[in-house]
Amino acid sequence: MLGDLLCRGKGEWPVFPPVFSGSWTHVRVGFVRSQNMRSGILLAAAVFFALHAGAAFAGDRGDVISVRPQHRAIELSWNDTEDTLSGSVTPDLPREGQPLTVTVMVASFYGPPFDGPVTIALRPEGAQGSAQTVTVAPEHGTWSATFVPKSAGPHLVDISFRTTRLKVLHANIRVEPAKLPRSVAWGLGGMVVLLAVLFGGLRQWRRPNDRSPRAAA
Repeated sequence: MLGDLLCRGKGEWPVFPPVFSGSWTHVRVGFVRSQNMRSGILLAAAVFFALHAGAAFAGDRGDVISVRPQHRAIELSWNDTEDTLSGSVTPDLPREGQPLTVTVMVASFYGPPFDGPVTIALRPEGAQGSAQTVTVAPEHGTWSATFVPKSAGPHLVDISFRTTRLKVLHANIRVEPAKLPRSVAWGLGGMVVLLAVLFGGLRQWRRPNDRSPRAAA
């Protein structure tokens, strides 16, 4: 090799053999592959954390029944990957001391149709041990229970049933203050009218008496 270099014409620079031929291409391809691998790892890590964060959020909110006020009823809806629940609370404005009815339908995405018991409870929000609870069997594909709220304010409707595992769900509703019965309202109105008549008559009776001493003077 050295002889070939020395035998080249004068004034010509020696041409070295391409010792690194193809090396820069290999380095460039290797760098691109490394960048792609790094991007893939970062993407996989982001997806992993996103899925776990979503699962944690779903676990925190997975027992909450969606509540939507409708005409004459409050609509209930919920589902997970195994079961679905729909139903209603009537009337649409529950009131203290007046009956409200919870009606639900439960269905499973897999396996035979669900026909087991469902436990339904009504309790003031934040109150423990003071729930009205009933366990009901299905009637024509629905489960229904009636309660009479004893207080006004936020309440929870608890619904539980067992398919592949025990599901305990919660719906938030508001109970309005009680209205006076119509008979009581009419009675109070009558009393107000009677008092007004008596007061007016008393004033009319006192006016002649007030004038009589002056007339005598």
